[in-house]
Amino acid sequence: MSTARADEAEFKEWCDERTEKSELAESEAKLNLLREKAGLNEIGESAHPLRNKGVANPEYEKEKRKKQEDYEKRIGALTGLGQSVSESNNLVMTVKNELLNNAKIRCMSINRKSRKNLHLPRYITFDKKRTSKKATSVEELRKQRLLREAKERKRQDELLSRSKK
Repeated sequence: MSTARADEAEFKEWCDERTEKSELAESEAKLNLLREKAGLNEIGESAHPLRNKGVANPEYEKEKRKKQEDYEKRIGALTGLGQSVSESNNLVMTVKNELLNNAKIRCMSINRKSRKNLHLPRYITFDKKRTSKKATSVEELRKQRLLREAKERKRQDELLSRSKK
């Protein structure tokens, strides 16, 4: 029994060492890939970049140019061939409207807690309540009241007759 436990412990140690080695190899491979991408020499030679300091990251520059072009297209500063000025003005107006809508949405999301119960009747203004109801005459109201009272009396009589039986 003790030999089996010793073998299991030894196997566990061997597995742990193996996983540590594989993790170390993976991390070294990642570091080497990053060094190549950054343009660095081997660790022993020099840690200074191979490329010039004035040159920026080409991927970043592409993304930056693309964002700038998209922005210019949206505001209408960058118009294509054959596109009229009025079309570009329409684009400018749509961009302004989008920005205004985004600002409104942001304001609404900020005040979400305060706006949570706005749909409840007590938060509706008095004018809205007044305009939403139809104007009813006194006679119509009286008829409705009399009908309600008659229904209540009838129901009450039925309940009393059931209880007497």
